[in-house]
Amino acid sequence: MRLKRIAVIGAALAAAAAVAVYATLSSLEFEELRGIAESEVRQATGRELKVAGPIDLQISLSPSIALEDVSFANAPWGSRSALATVKRLELEVSLLPLLLGDVRIRRLVLVEPDILLETDRDGRGNWLFGEAPVGDGEGEESPGTLPTFSEIVVRDGRAFFHNGKTDRTMRFHLSSLRARAESRSGPIEIAVSGAANSTAFKIEGTLGSPAALAADETFPLKLTGEVAGVRVTAEGRIEAPLTRQVADLSVSGKGASLVDLSALADTPLPKTGPFSLAAQVRREGDEIKATGLAIQVGGSDVAGNLRLSLAKARPVVTGKLTAGLIDLADLMPPDEVALAMTDPPPFVFPETPLPMEALSAIDGEITLGVAVLRFRDGLELTDADLRLALAGGRLTVDPLSATLSGGTVTGSLSLDGRQTPLAFALQLDASDVNYGRLLADMKIAEGVDGSLQAVVDVRGSGVSPRAIAAGLSGRVDVVGGEGRIDSSLLGAADAGLLDMFSSWGADGEDAHLNCAVIRMPLKDGVATSEAILLDSDTVTVGSDGSADLRDETLDFRVTPQAKQASLLSLAVPFRITGTLGQPQVGPDPLGTAVGAAKVAGILFNPLVAGAALLLDSESSDQNLCVAALGQDQGATGQGGVVDKATGGVTDTLKGVGEGLDKGLKSLLGD
Repeated sequence: MRLKRIAVIGAALAAAAAVAVYATLSSLEFEELRGIAESEVRQATGRELKVAGPIDLQISLSPSIALEDVSFANAPWGSRSALATVKRLELEVSLLPLLLGDVRIRRLVLVEPDILLETDRDGRGNWLFGEAPVGDGEGEESPGTLPTFSEIVVRDGRAFFHNGKTDRTMRFHLSSLRARAESRSGPIEIAVSGAANSTAFKIEGTLGSPAALAADETFPLKLTGEVAGVRVTAEGRIEAPLTRQVADLSVSGKGASLVDLSALADTPLPKTGPFSLAAQVRREGDEIKATGLAIQVGGSDVAGNLRLSLAKARPVVTGKLTAGLIDLADLMPPDEVALAMTDPPPFVFPETPLPMEALSAIDGEITLGVAVLRFRDGLELTDADLRLALAGGRLTVDPLSATLSGGTVTGSLSLDGRQTPLAFALQLDASDVNYGRLLADMKIAEGVDGSLQAVVDVRGSGVSPRAIAAGLSGRVDVVGGEGRIDSSLLGAADAGLLDMFSSWGADGEDAHLNCAVIRMPLKDGVATSEAILLDSDTVTVGSDGSADLRDETLDFRVTPQAKQASLLSLAVPFRITGTLGQPQVGPDPLGTAVGAAKVAGILFNPLVAGAALLLDSESSDQNLCVAALGQDQGATGQGGVVDKATGGVTDTLKGVGEGLDKGLKSLLGD
């Protein structure tokens, strides 16, 4: 009986308290309510709350209040006066907990809120109220006492996050947001749709409990959604979400192209084909680490670890990545690949603008190891290692090393976006490259053997690859040793070219190449032949002319000189004209083979020094490439290339295979 009486007394006291509160609230005038609300918020947060519009109070066991034209003051250092403004705020609370000083929001509705979250240059957030307790060892501010809630609804809201250190702002439009929890300790179910930096998104999932958020404790989350057509997932936890920036999340995404995320990332991203990515992401203050990173784009894959620092005005990214395969074709969507095949562009060098903004958006240093770097079918580098450094708008790839068709390639590249137009520089040194294997891999020709050395040292400027090519200066030097061309290739030449090639072999035997030399200086986009010479046992072939990269036109005269009297009449000169994308090969109208060869003998000076080509003799056993190199070693300044030519040198022989025309189109047109 005593327990029953105690229960009855307790119920009576609760009812009396409820009646008292009801009577008190009912007797209040709206102006009194306005003053109470503004005073309580000021006492709890130290910030001003202003209610400029009308107030509507509904009294019940779940009292509700509606306020219009509400503003909440920003931190004193903030970039604007109000942290938040709301056109209409509807608030419903639980009455009995309120009597005990426990504010439990049953339902909060925000209509057209405008919220600004920002940090100052030291990373302090404007959502922090009051000072941290002395001696807490962290130097962090306390978020104050926050109420718990059961449901929050946002309609047509705007939110901004401004990072004071980087001076970057994220902009959000919330078409709708609904967060609901069954209890103070239960998970929050959330669904939100809107746009971030003009990129549409839709996210749903579960978060930690209202009690954990109010107490600034570990806050788990599990979300799935779609951002700009990219399916994303995130699962993990945030430590002390109100006072610290520590998060540990497992994230993944899958989409049609990385370019769709450019607006969200606030920096240009490449236009790729379908992709997927996954990583374990940890953020602590201004540092974000992505470990176990795995990116797949088509057949290409990249893995490794990255670190992003937001402590400076420009983000800084560092890390180490590896790749089994990077296929450049994967960086172009399939529909554009098909378009390029059916409607090829007029120029080999594309006019696509270079990503100038991307160069100045971020700094960093990344090392990358690639097992296979594929430029096109049959043309690929293997075991590539490079170091990419980006600082203040200047990208350098130095050093760069790789294997190409059994040989080695080393060098460096730079793109300097600190000036307009962008400055470009490329240095490459290729050694012992098996051009026979390269031609076979590219499906141009089988039955060719030989190796080459090459040095490329060019520089230019422009806003696109085409503009850079049109102004290139520097030089290209290629030398190579002994080689062989299968006689069946010469016999398979197009009918119109058969006479031109027939003198390269004798009596159906394979053509034995002694050497080849190409020396071409470039000035303001024009590559001019300083020396182009190929020597076999039966014929010596020389060429003079130029390639104008400004309009990509070709103009070369090729003059064979037979070494045997029986073949002399078949040494027919021919010309290479047209463009890089569509080269054309035809007879030289200047005259007979002997006459044209004499002209060529003059044009080749000082390479052949007049007497080097014994044009009036029926034969010559001299290795003309070695003679020429020995006479003109100082022309290029690339002594290492010349030294490697002692045993004979040779070019990539674009004219072998199923005709010189086809070879040129395969190498240059593609």
